[in-house]
Amino acid sequence: MPNMKKYSADDTFKTYFMYKPAGADSIWVTLCRLDWFWKASATKGNNGWTLDAGSASSADPPGNPAGTDSTELPIWTGKFSAQTFVADN
Repeated sequence: MPNMKKYSADDTFKTYFMYKPAGADSIWVTLCRLDWFWKASATKGNNGWTLDAGSASSADPPGNPAGTDSTELPIWTGKFSAQTFVADN
């Protein structure tokens, strides 16, 4: 993407720890869930890409993510298939 000058990301995720007991009629059950995120932005200059000051979540972390006990079953509303980039001309 030679015309791209800036890129930003701000993503949140839920990670599930699940277990499926042995047996033909067994189903997956959730034991716990971990919520986490990351965000950053970068700008392309003459010398390549540079992380924008203060944009990364690691610059001011909220602390280590903590999982919680959960029986929530995950619901997948879509799937990741491709990333679309928009050039800033």
